[in-house]
Amino acid sequence: MDTASGTWATVGGGILNTASALQATVGGGGANTANRNFATVGGGNSNTASALQATVGGGLSNNASGTRATVGGGRSNNATATESTVGGGFTNTASGTSATVGGGRLNTASGIYSTVPGGFNSVARVNYSFAAGFRARANQEGTFVWSDASLTPMADSFASTGTNQFLIRAAGGVGIGTNSPANQFHVADTPTGTGAGNLNAYVALVENLRASANSHGLAIKIGTQGDPTSSARLIAFFDGDLDRIGQIQGNGSGGVSYNTSGADYAEYLPRINPDEAIEAGDVVGLFDGGVSRRTVGASRAMVVTDRAAVLGNMPPGEDDEGFEQISFIGQVPVKSVGKVDFGDYIVPSGLNDGTGIAVRPFDLKPEHLAEIVGRAWESNSNPGLKKVIVEVGLDHSAAVAQLIERQNARIDKQQLEIAELRDAIERAGIQ
Repeated sequence: MDTASGTWATVGGGILNTASALQATVGGGGANTANRNFATVGGGNSNTASALQATVGGGLSNNASGTRATVGGGRSNNATATESTVGGGFTNTASGTSATVGGGRLNTASGIYSTVPGGFNSVARVNYSFAAGFRARANQEGTFVWSDASLTPMADSFASTGTNQFLIRAAGGVGIGTNSPANQFHVADTPTGTGAGNLNAYVALVENLRASANSHGLAIKIGTQGDPTSSARLIAFFDGDLDRIGQIQGNGSGGVSYNTSGADYAEYLPRINPDEAIEAGDVVGLFDGGVSRRTVGASRAMVVTDRAAVLGNMPPGEDDEGFEQISFIGQVPVKSVGKVDFGDYIVPSGLNDGTGIAVRPFDLKPEHLAEIVGRAWESNSNPGLKKVIVEVGLDHSAAVAQLIERQNARIDKQQLEIAELRDAIERAGIQ
């Protein structure tokens, strides 16, 4: 039997339904109750709208007991606070003011404006919190917690530990721009920007907005106890073929080392003539801080590199036109003509064409000392143009010592010859 006992109350049909308050409505179903003013139960079975303007759409054993609270459907759901909402699901509770549970099972939104969109046994416990997935717990104000289904055993949960956190548990990885994350956090993009100075040209940006001289950027932490060895890689660099092209790794002594195929330290230096054609391997002359393939009269002979591990003195902005990468120390391929033996000194050829020639240590002359580019670390019998590996920037005091030793030997020999001539003259009685 249905009862519509409230003023202007309505029961549309069904059985054992009750609309007992002002303008209360039960649309149909069975054993449903709308017992507060303007409350509504659309249908279903054993549902109750027991607060002012509360609504239960349907389902089974649902209760909307908060003012203007809503339960859309499902089973055994409760919206108990003012303007709280449960969309559906099973055994869900929205007990915070304006809190929302979208669906799922055993979920609770108990904070003001808190949300659980669905999932299983997740709790948005405090104000402005969000919990979703499997046993997520937003226990502090303003937190967002997502938990995947990998938690074991069932008693475990993934919970916030402080206010205003954004937490994600995803055993399969977090992908941004990719649906196949290769690790725990994978960002993929095709940037539209170009140019090294354009932030839109990069896939990711880490920005510290603190305007201070001691502001910091990105921190890398590993779990190694003690001094990380070279097998502990803090950062690795790969090309598009997944070839590792560089890395920052532990050095086994409490520090790190930068590891790359580059083999020298270089700096940008300007060309004297911006239009001069200069290329890697060229021997160049240094004139007042600028370089040229002309070497006659240069204060120093140097070499152009394209394989620097460290490159300093970067030109301002993005424009490196008119600059060359000049090696200061390390191993560099150098253009050379003529036979080269390991240990030979490389000096400019004098042709002002970017080439060098080999000089044997025994053949060094005083005028060569200011021209030494470096010392050959390989032999090559090809008499034509080629590149040989040369160490540059290391101490050439041995060459100076050898030259001085040879000069002293020549002087000693000449002095001996002079003394012998004097003796011969005296013996001959020549006045």
